[in-house]
Amino acid sequence: MDPRRTIGLMGWALAASFCCTAAAQVYDPPWNVRLAGQIGGCCEAVEVVGRYAYVGEGPNLTILDVWNSSSPVPLVHYSFGDFSVHDIQVKDGLAYIAGAALVGNHGLQIVDVTDPSSPRIVSFYPTPVYAQGVYVTDGLAYVACGAHLEAGVRGGFLIIDVSDPTSPTLRGSFLTLPVLALNIYVSDGIAYLARLSALGSTRGCK
Repeated sequence: MDPRRTIGLMGWALAASFCCTAAAQVYDPPWNVRLAGQIGGCCEAVEVVGRYAYVGEGPNLTILDVWNSSSPVPLVHYSFGDFSVHDIQVKDGLAYIAGAALVGNHGLQIVDVTDPSSPRIVSFYPTPVYAQGVYVTDGLAYVACGAHLEAGVRGGFLIIDVSDPTSPTLRGSFLTLPVLALNIYVSDGIAYLARLSALGSTRGCK
């Protein structure tokens, strides 16, 4: 078989495994593989602010002008490399992006999207497990995290101070659940988590 085709099949299998499995485990590939290129990917997140749609497309932040909803115009595909976008919230010209990496750091990307055609990374805050969801309010980012039970890390959420987006800092954490926390919403001092239990059934908790 053509070696290039073999590498392509291996890369496809690796991406498919990451996108389609719900188990929150850190993957450590047994071979030396590096990303040579990528087109598209699983779309797990979208945020619309004004005339722009911010889409998580695999490891890309894709920004579309949707002023004419029948004919959206792609403005940019910003690649994070080995980092898959799971959730996006755009607030005050900043995109807060929760995601995970196959090899590398999971966490929260903060991206300046003041000019939607030219996004730039402002900062990054690493999380101990997959960052699945994000909700930003009052200068705090609540980041839903998965669980990696083999490493002794449970799921839940982190509270990250983003009042200075160039220097996010941890304010608190609630990593006590043996579940994959998928998304989060905060209202009146209560954090609501959507979660996937260890047995695979979807449940809500607060």
